[in-house]
Amino acid sequence: MKGKLSLRTSRYADKKPAFIALSAHYPGEEIITDSYCFILLLQQPKLQLTVYLPIEIALSQYLTMLAPLPWLSIPASYLIELLQEQLTTILIPQLGEFEIQVTQFDYLQQPIDAIRITSSLGQILIVDANGTAPLKENGYANLPLQVRFSIGYSRLKQPLFHTLQTGDILLLQQSQTYLSVETIPLFHYTWQPQGNIMLAQPIVTDQDDHNASSESSPAIFDLNQLSLKVNFILQRQTFSLNTIKSWQSGTQLVLNSDAHCAIALEINGQIFAKGELIQVGEQLAVELHTLLSSKQEG
Repeated sequence: MKGKLSLRTSRYADKKPAFIALSAHYPGEEIITDSYCFILLLQQPKLQLTVYLPIEIALSQYLTMLAPLPWLSIPASYLIELLQEQLTTILIPQLGEFEIQVTQFDYLQQPIDAIRITSSLGQILIVDANGTAPLKENGYANLPLQVRFSIGYSRLKQPLFHTLQTGDILLLQQSQTYLSVETIPLFHYTWQPQGNIMLAQPIVTDQDDHNASSESSPAIFDLNQLSLKVNFILQRQTFSLNTIKSWQSGTQLVLNSDAHCAIALEINGQIFAKGELIQVGEQLAVELHTLLSSKQEG
């Protein structure tokens, strides 16, 4: 079983929706239900995708050699152990790898243990799973969404990135405190070590920025010369959709007491290192304490 799950996918252009679509963070959420209702798709531009699939469905559909096994009679806790130990990524043909984790998805009429798949490729729809799992009434209000608290970023050339070692110090080239839900920035915030987080003004984003910048890219360029944007994350937390929608300027959130000692460094949403926030002259920096395997694999 060790390895990757391969999922057949389709862009969001199907004539007959076989999923639950949710436009989070905007006034008009859209919930579409059908007979195939265990899939959640967040479909705002620039929004990181989150999909839930029941464990037994995912394994029987996508590990076909195991399909005859009586999945429903196998304890979910055992399946979770198998997945957590042996499967960490899903490979979707022509689109790349995706991080996965197992989560309790209890907003359906019959709670399920499900595989959570996340990516940042936009509108992707898994179309070849079968089953029914209708939402509870207003069940989407408690859907879990991951919130990142960013404190800034730096840009690194790829050769420099590949030489990073524990003990190295990375300066924050640009200090920016804002929180984002999946990949959508929502609020600026202020914080103090040993204190709390206070939300400041909301962030208004231009949905057309991404398209405009991609059109201006040169036709030919050296991929090896592209710099990597490293985001420095103060902490990550999971909140319900309803909780997030209640936030406004002045809302206070709890800051983990050790947050400044566990800064996560991310590229494209993937953590490759962790370290401690320090002051170097007048600039903030992070001293690397741990390098994760994703960075070492390059």
